[in-house]
Amino acid sequence: MVLLCVGGVLWLVGAVLSAITIFQAGRSWVAHWEQSPSEMAYRRLEQLKAAAAAGSKAWRDQTTETH
Repeated sequence: MVLLCVGGVLWLVGAVLSAITIFQAGRSWVAHWEQSPSEMAYRRLEQLKAAAAAGSKAWRDQTTETH
């Protein structure tokens, strides 16, 4: 029973240390990006809006030409 508890505690410590290391590596990786994630999300949203507007306009233009 004692050996099981010691093993569980060691596993938990290892899991916490691994999670901390992965989190820090992720933060370091994101810090080296040219743009912040929020700037990228904003740019992608603007691209999505432009693509949706262009697709909608093309669809409307096509349906008016056929009638």
